[in-house]
Amino acid sequence: MKSGSILIVDDELEVRETMAEYLEFEGYKIEQAENGLDALEILKNRNFELVITDFRMPKLNGKELVLAVRKLGLKMPIFLLTGYTDLTEQESLKIGVTRFLSKPLHPSDLLAAIHRIQI
Repeated sequence: MKSGSILIVDDELEVRETMAEYLEFEGYKIEQAENGLDALEILKNRNFELVITDFRMPKLNGKELVLAVRKLGLKMPIFLLTGYTDLTEQESLKIGVTRFLSKPLHPSDLLAAIHRIQI
């Protein structure tokens, strides 16, 4: 079983909780935030081995969150999830995203992506 710590950021409660439940079952330690602004505050006080964030959210979207995290000098991997085409995979990689994943995302695909970065 894994024990890495993951911050899940998504304004949709059902999406957040589904990912959290699945990853907790797999042994990961999960914390959740409902928007980028809340996530940024959490990240200023805690270290995580991975951040999984939605792209479209109120207050601070996924792109803005990634830029703010990188500006703080935090180097952990960040997965960006989106069901929209507002940001391309190439653009996301340029701003510091580790993995660009399209929604809807099957939990086993998420787990496979996490295993690839070995946390």
